[in-house]
Amino acid sequence: MAAFSGSVLLVDDDEQYLELVSTTLERAGYRISLARSGEEALALSRLERPAVVVLDVKLPGVSGYEVCRQLKDAFGDGFPVVFVS
Repeated sequence: MAAFSGSVLLVDDDEQYLELVSTTLERAGYRISLARSGEEALALSRLERPAVVVLDVKLPGVSGYEVCRQLKDAFGDGFPVVFVS
């Protein structure tokens, strides 16, 4: 099995959810970037392209749907996004 390379961008405005999921993924060996808004997620993805995005649908400001659309426009239709609601 090939090792996972790149980071997981975890996007949610719920601090408890971010803490739980990021801790779990870090213990499994994944490198995590955290964003608490759609704007922050888009800014972080411009700095370093994540390997996958775990994205809340309902975010303050820019919605998860809009973040997904912009990420797909930037990185292509095959860019992996997992929605959480």
